[in-house]
Amino acid sequence: MQSVHFGPVSFDYRQPRLLYRCFKEEAHAEALTQGKVWISTLDACRQYENAMQGDPLEATNLYFSGPAISIDEPNGHEIARRSGIHLENATGGIIAHNFCTTTLENAFILCSTMASDTEDLTDDFGHFVVEIRKPRFFLHRVADALKRSISIPRYGLGPIEYTNPLAVGMDEIHPLGFVKRPEYAEQREFRFIWFTTSNNASAIKPFSVDVPAIVSLCRRIR
Repeated sequence: MQSVHFGPVSFDYRQPRLLYRCFKEEAHAEALTQGKVWISTLDACRQYENAMQGDPLEATNLYFSGPAISIDEPNGHEIARRSGIHLENATGGIIAHNFCTTTLENAFILCSTMASDTEDLTDDFGHFVVEIRKPRFFLHRVADALKRSISIPRYGLGPIEYTNPLAVGMDEIHPLGFVKRPEYAEQREFRFIWFTTSNNASAIKPFSVDVPAIVSLCRRIR
């Protein structure tokens, strides 16, 4: 089962000790080592023209309820909930062939890789590489910096699960924002995500934030 850590509440999982972030421009790599963090967004990732960088299904879970099942069966109410159907004190109904799409409209993200050998990624992501130590410290320090100007009630980090985004029946549903299709598996992505309370998802844009506290966690390795 996939484990993801969300702050400020902690959930146990084994996190990597080191992460790596690739850049196409050397100046951008240097900027990270100086505490200038470029924060992207889910919406920006969906729009990348390079097929190996962007996924149109980014942060989208698909669900199919499957063949007919009575809501009185043990999993009936849970399958209804997964299908987007609200039941309260209901009995005697049948659920069949419901399809539900759940999309995290937008959030701030920073993507890295757990692959220490980044050679296979350089064509798509760049030849200049920064090593990031202590990922959870990095997450919280960036969150603190963001909170100076933006409401960030929840944030998290974790490895991407490379699997079919479609769950059927009582299949495991993976954390929204931490699933990609199997064709991206060589990226071995590890993601930082910061949620905001903005009601206007289109107003959430990539930007640079100064985080002097992460300088000790970042160093150029290429």
